[in-house]
Amino acid sequence: MSSPTQTINPPARTHAEAAALFRRPFAPGAIGFRAMSKVPLGGQPYAGAQVAAYLGAQSVVQRLNAVVPGRWRQQFQPVPAELVPAGTRRIYLACRLIVTLPVEAGGPDVEALYEDLGEMDSGSFAGLKALYSDARKRAAVAAGIGAYLYTSLEAVVL
Repeated sequence: MSSPTQTINPPARTHAEAAALFRRPFAPGAIGFRAMSKVPLGGQPYAGAQVAAYLGAQSVVQRLNAVVPGRWRQQFQPVPAELVPAGTRRIYLACRLIVTLPVEAGGPDVEALYEDLGEMDSGSFAGLKALYSDARKRAAVAAGIGAYLYTSLEAVVL
């Protein structure tokens, strides 16, 4: 049962509705924070760390399932070796999120594609699971899911 102030949205019926629902902010508990790089703080060259907000892969999947249940799929493909810079220790994986909805209510279904690359260091302890999660999350940002975390939050240094 929902409270009177809680808004319940039905699944999207068009791409425009999906785009608006994908861009909705997440509850604070769904957002994690991670130190990304050492930065100057208090006159010391490496005393601080820049902190970045992120979403977990499960939050992305939950958003897709809530907004376009049964109307999305994902495809993963390794990046061909000839496209990876020589001598790199990085491994890249492409993710394509495909959302199938009409452009206009009652119209024919059209596929929208959102793509990006996930990456990991070849010696990473996180492994393939992290690589797939990274690729999925980055493709989801291309669809607008969690994109505000990169643009509307001020840089945080601790």
